[in-house]
Amino acid sequence: MMKISGFIKHYSSYHWILCYVTFMTVLLLHTLRVDLGIAFACMLKTSNSSLQELNHTGIKEECPGSENHLPNKTFEGEFEWSNSLQSQMLAGYFYGYTVTNIFGGMLADKYGSKNVLGFSIISASILALLHPSLSRISGYFTLALRILTGLVLGPMAPSVQSLWGRWAPPEERSSLVAFSFSGQTLGTIICMSISGFLCEYGFDNGWGSIFYLFGGTTLLFSCVWFCVVYDNPDDHPNINEEERVYLNKNRKDKSEVKNVPWRKILSSSAIWAITVAHMITSWTNTVFQMLLPLYMKDVLNIDPSANGLMSSTPSLGQFIFLPLSGKLADVLRSKNYLSTRSVRVIFQSISFIGSASLLVAIGFLKCDQTILIGILLFLSGVTTAFYSGGFLVNHIDVAPRYAGVLYGFTNTFASICSILCPLAVKALTPNGTQKEWRTVLIMSGALSLFAAIIYALFAKGSEQEWAYTKDNSSQISEKLEKPLLKESC
Repeated sequence: MMKISGFIKHYSSYHWILCYVTFMTVLLLHTLRVDLGIAFACMLKTSNSSLQELNHTGIKEECPGSENHLPNKTFEGEFEWSNSLQSQMLAGYFYGYTVTNIFGGMLADKYGSKNVLGFSIISASILALLHPSLSRISGYFTLALRILTGLVLGPMAPSVQSLWGRWAPPEERSSLVAFSFSGQTLGTIICMSISGFLCEYGFDNGWGSIFYLFGGTTLLFSCVWFCVVYDNPDDHPNINEEERVYLNKNRKDKSEVKNVPWRKILSSSAIWAITVAHMITSWTNTVFQMLLPLYMKDVLNIDPSANGLMSSTPSLGQFIFLPLSGKLADVLRSKNYLSTRSVRVIFQSISFIGSASLLVAIGFLKCDQTILIGILLFLSGVTTAFYSGGFLVNHIDVAPRYAGVLYGFTNTFASICSILCPLAVKALTPNGTQKEWRTVLIMSGALSLFAAIIYALFAKGSEQEWAYTKDNSSQISEKLEKPLLKESC
């Protein structure tokens, strides 16, 4: 009974309440990231979106009869936008997102995450609510809205990292960060599921209700964010004093960030190891989430309804195992079974080697192996999720007070990979044959193996000398301090 009471008290503590709020924030903001791509299906009069521009004329020797299932449906949408404009709209988010990652991280580290991310929440929700009316005026307004949405959401991930740099105890760091970011995958699943229903049954011609629903919900949730979130334990007026002491005892980042040591950051092998890991993880996620559905349709001739269901299985696997792998990483560190560096390298290696193996395996599957395809896709999400105990939290390990700006730095390069990946795939699959796609998947697997080697060689697990501050330099150690509150907080 005491254990149950301690468990409830621990996971109802303020830093875990903050985690639940952060999870919901990331979830809702991610729906505003993916809403347009899903709404396209009922916005456009034709189905020739940018991803469907790929040539469907290749000979499907492995799956004869696939030519009978090429997309030829004409949607009863409102807009006839050119293929080039559609492509720009889909990429527009990343144009803006890439620009503000580093700047957003700097602002969060210097001024706190509450107001920086709060501004992102309100701005992105208002932009979503403007989509239906402005899109009906001109498609270029839609493009502008997507770029602006990317601009205001660029600080999201760096702000979350910066927040946990001030709140997360070392022995719970991976769990808190992993649970927060698992909102992304659940946001994708929810947005895909609800938007399909709204397209057919929603108000404002279906597609308009998608933006009103997610934009309005996010705007309302901003009230929760501003009421619950504080930048550090000392700012919170109602936190239990026992928990405040526990958090302040274990957190290293207590001072305001005035200057960012860019020269030391750019010359740090630990930061470049994280950057490479972040880039290739982004590439792999883009392949799994955006491009494999196209591969399954073009090469494996999978029914569209089954394709949609199977396309969500990697996200489902990630959502389930992101917090679990983060928790496992914390247990291994807190029990001193492995050093922080060993945990980060092992977990990131599992993520990369597992995803590489599955990418290559999927390239050799046949169209009658639907069940096996679904299993491998789910496992791809499971193995990829191990990055929550790897590079994802490594920014806080090496420089907790600069966690926001560092995540912005590495995420900028990762965003560039998200833009380049579809372009590279399009260039390598002009005919859409399985042989061409196999080359793409093997290349992606090779990139994952390369990143695993680089990360294993150069990753660090302790706070770097250039990140020291006067109030924590004497405390820097690989050995975790014993928590004061044990079962409670």
